[in-house]
Amino acid sequence: MQLSTEQSHGYALVIVMGFVAVLSVLLSAVMLYSSTQMRIARSQADNESALYLAQAGAEGAAAYVANGGDGPWSTGGTNAQGACVVAVIPSGMLSESPRTISGWINLHPNGEPGQGGNDFALRLPDGTMIDHYDLNQDAQDYVGPAVWVHFRAGGSGQQIGLVVDGAPYPIQHNYTYEIFAGSMHVNLYNNNRNPQGKAVGKWHLAIATACASLIVTD
Repeated sequence: MQLSTEQSHGYALVIVMGFVAVLSVLLSAVMLYSSTQMRIARSQADNESALYLAQAGAEGAAAYVANGGDGPWSTGGTNAQGACVVAVIPSGMLSESPRTISGWINLHPNGEPGQGGNDFALRLPDGTMIDHYDLNQDAQDYVGPAVWVHFRAGGSGQQIGLVVDGAPYPIQHNYTYEIFAGSMHVNLYNNNRNPQGKAVGKWHLAIATACASLIVTD
């Protein structure tokens, strides 16, 4: 049977549309597969980063104990998904302490007084003070002892990185906190530095102390 010109064109159009539909299905499948593979790759990278942070913290804690460390100590790090803090608190000090505090907080060191300024201050045993004005791009991380810390947490809502007396202690961003301790180990660090060593990320403070006083004001 001989087809008319209109019928031939119609069949050709149907065939072309069929090919387009098949190609669309194949393209969707390829895009779905690629998206799935990218999510898997990101998840694997995040897991590897988290494992690296935890391993580094555990190794640091083991080295501290092996070298004869006998006081509270902490270290921490962050990746895109969160933070890891490792704290060492001698068991013999737990029963003697009014408050046992460990964990980390996200600081908000910028701004003017009354609008986010004066949100952070740290006093070292020798009387040296580190405050929010010191936390600029040229500032270096500090790891060592401290006797007092004053902070108003950054962000909104609450943070859940701090543990007090063995229980999670939510930190509200609209309150001011002070921690006094005769023996407190802190790790003040920036979570992102550029190739020139400039601090371009967020500032965090990891804390470990087995004998502290905690004062909260609004």
